[in-house]
Amino acid sequence: MKDFFKSNIINRQFSIYFIFFVSGCAAILYQLIWQRYLFTIFGSNIESTTIIVSAFMFGLGVGSLLGGKVSKINTQNLLLIFAFVEFMIGLFGIFSLQIFDFVGKITMGLGFMETSFISLGLVIIPTVLMGSTLPLLVQYYIHSNNNVGETLGKFYFVNTLGSAIGALLATEYIFKLFHMDGTVYFSVALNCIAAIGVLLMHSKKNRNESK
Repeated sequence: MKDFFKSNIINRQFSIYFIFFVSGCAAILYQLIWQRYLFTIFGSNIESTTIIVSAFMFGLGVGSLLGGKVSKINTQNLLLIFAFVEFMIGLFGIFSLQIFDFVGKITMGLGFMETSFISLGLVIIPTVLMGSTLPLLVQYYIHSNNNVGETLGKFYFVNTLGSAIGALLATEYIFKLFHMDGTVYFSVALNCIAAIGVLLMHSKKNRNESK
């Protein structure tokens, strides 16, 4: 019985780390795709690069703060919230290039400040959602592991590893195989894998608790 319980814990740990790894891969792919696409709209000079990267970082930071607040308010449904966030990122991803293209056409020739606000507006929703995923999963996992520092470190490592491998695969293989549109849909598929994986974990957890 003790070995069975330990085995379940190990399987759950591997599953949740794998899910967050996949989420990290998807996030970096979106960032690379959207940055390239926004560069084609607003240019690739130092000002545009600074604006777009800053918009991404700002959204991720705000998302991390909001995710931390949500994770403390609703501790019982963290996996469901995480799944919802991943689905919403994927939903935005499906239409993202069309949205960027439309906005780019109606904002051609605008100045620095206007471009800054537009770039922020285009990426703020998905990047806030991406930033919220880490505190949601950390708060969930803390319930079974009270070591906050260790939990945060492991999740950050796994997510960063996913981003690093995703960036490497993107430049070497994914962009060449799928091009821009196909890479977006590949990223959406990763979001769906992460969301469905978390939903399966939530369902299994409820079944075990009801026994």
